[in-house]
This record gives sequence, structure tokens and C-alpha cells, in this order.
Amino acid sequence: MAKQRAGPLKTQRLAGLLAAGLLLSSAPAWAAGDGNAVLLRELRELRSEVHGLAARVNQLEQAQHPAAPTPAVAPAPAPDKQELNELRAQVKQLQAQQAESAKAAQAAARQEAQQIHNKESSVRDNWHKVQAGMSGDQVAALLGQPAQKFMLGNQQVWYYAYPGSGSGSVIFSPGGRVISSQSPPAFGWGFF
Repeated sequence: MAKQRAGPLKTQRLAGLLAAGLLLSSAPAWAAGDGNAVLLRELRELRSEVHGLAARVNQLEQAQHPAAPTPAVAPAPAPDKQELNELRAQVKQLQAQQAESAKAAQAAARQEAQQIHNKESSVRDNWHKVQAGMSGDQVAALLGQPAQKFMLGNQQVWYYAYPGSGSGSVIFSPGGRVISSQSPPAFGWGFF
């Protein structure tokens, strides 16, 4: 029974000390003004004791209420043979679909590369068809519209740019007829 009484008495004493600490927490302002050094020292001692008691109460509460143990997770049951066979079949099916997709992607890439090559060959051939005396409409029919048109003196210049292939130009006389051209380097330098 003595232990039961000691617990509530300690709690009451702690509560009293906390109350005293709170009341005296504003003491430094007025105590320092009056020169009450003894009161300030007692206040510091009470604060220290209150902090120590609060820590001890926390320890006791944690000892009374320990953290609940985490429940053990039961291991998943091992799959049976039928389930394993089904999973293997699904894996094979997915691998086959992946292989088909890869073949289709490769075929599409080859077709796109062929189209680019064909277009490049067509443009290369058309550059070689540009001749002196052609009109702007004839050049545009072969090469399309230029990336830029500008005047160089009294001559108009059509500038063509091809990513990865370089650039070329066609120069027109003041009368609007081709007098010179230079094909992109990737198409084989061609001057006239």
C-alpha cells in the first residue's frame, strides 16, 4: 500500500513543482530588478528539477505502456504446379508478343529509312536537273520553295537547307532566269 500512496504523492509533488515553475517563469524580469539573486537561483533549481521529473514520468509511462509488437507476416504459400505452369505460359505468350512488336518496329524503321533515302535520291536528282535559263516556277517545281530568298546586288538568291545534307543555292538574273546553282555537298557538289 505504501507504494500506491507514493505514486499519487509524487504526481502531486510534480504538479506542484510545475505550477511553481510556471508562476516563477516570469520572475526573472521583476526579480532581477529587485536584486533577488537567491530567488533566481531557486527558480533555476526548480526548473531543472521539473525537467528531470518530467523526463522520469515519461520513462515510467513508456514502461507501463510499451509499444505493441508488430504482427508477424505469414509467408505466402508456395504456388502449386498448375499455377506455375500457367505463369510460365503467360511469360512465353508475353515474350512472343514482345518479339512480334520488335519485328514490326524494325520493319517500320526500315520502311521509314527507305522513304527518306528515296526522297533524298529524288531531291539529289532534281538538283542535278537545275539548268541555266530556268524560271523560278520551274526551279520550285523541282526543289520546292526555298528556306530563304534574298537579294545579292541585283540578283535574287534562293537558299535551300537540308538537315544532315547541307545547303544549296540557286542564283537568278535580274530577268528572273537561273544563272548559277550550287547543290548541297551531300548530293555531290554541282556547279554551273
